[in-house]
Amino acid sequence: MKKLKFLRSFPFWCGVAAGAAVLLRPQVAAAGVKNGLALCAGVVIPSLFPFLAVSSFCARTKTPKFLGALTRALFRLPPCAAPVVLFGLLGGYPVGCRTAAQLEQDGLLTKEQAQRCTLFCVNAGPAFAMTAVGGMMLRQRRLGLLLFASLTAAALLLGVLLRFTAAVPEKTAAAPPAADPMAALVSACEAAAKAIFGICGWVTLFSCWNALIADAALPKGLQTALLCLTEVTAGCAYAARHMNLFTVAALLAWSGFCAVCQVLPQLKQLGTPLPLFLCLRAVHAALASAVLRGLLRLFPIGRAVFSTFAGPAAAQSFSFSAPAAVALLGLCTVFLLDVERARPDFTGSPLKK
Repeated sequence: MKKLKFLRSFPFWCGVAAGAAVLLRPQVAAAGVKNGLALCAGVVIPSLFPFLAVSSFCARTKTPKFLGALTRALFRLPPCAAPVVLFGLLGGYPVGCRTAAQLEQDGLLTKEQAQRCTLFCVNAGPAFAMTAVGGMMLRQRRLGLLLFASLTAAALLLGVLLRFTAAVPEKTAAAPPAADPMAALVSACEAAAKAIFGICGWVTLFSCWNALIADAALPKGLQTALLCLTEVTAGCAYAARHMNLFTVAALLAWSGFCAVCQVLPQLKQLGTPLPLFLCLRAVHAALASAVLRGLLRLFPIGRAVFSTFAGPAAAQSFSFSAPAAVALLGLCTVFLLDVERARPDFTGSPLKK
């Protein structure tokens, strides 16, 4: 009973600790916020906002027949789910979940179908995987291309596997109603603008959090695990310097708790179980790493491209304590579950337990 009470109060004490860290190290926290805002202005908004607007617009228009047939054959989803899959794989982590929630709200997808979309339509966008991670962190755009290919192939494989848990959708499934293109464009732009504010808020918060973690006198293994698991940019940057390429792929597929928090409202709306979502993120990470191994056998890359690293190309798997990382992941999962259960909804009323 005492242990259960501690778990319930764990988010409160995390908040107290974070507030104390901000008060004790205000300059570090301010620098983290500035870095987060710069990241939003330089990376998040330019890469995500267009895809959020375009995906919302396409979801309100008629889907081409060949895309609808492909979506139905591969994933047992109705044709109108094609924009969810397409932009979920190409647009960035939160785009697929937000598009699925929009289609479910419009009555075009059932809750089960939208939930299934949220489990595999979460992927790093090509700009981030190829340019930021491949070109800037790994100093080789070809590696970025292989990373993006492995992430996308793993997500598609996950979607195909999930199809066996669902019934075949009826051929007479509802199609998007005819809409005035200008009205659809206005609605899409407004929805994208509203969504990007929430995303930037989470990015800025986690940037501040990571700055405080990096400045704290924590054990090296715990500090590394925190940085790698919470925010994908910091995690990939660290893995590119100190770990191997397969770890980079796994972290990209995992997406980090920052990306998970960005889609929490959609998971709540659709009723997607958070533990299941987190488990499928881990499965995606394992599949992406395995696919990358196969791609590197087909398209080998010499050691010369790793010359900017401090270590060799075939680095050891992890340079931190695996038990500590597992324990930390469990605590973070408990924290997210408790926050999702106890926090108020957007109307200000407490969620039903």
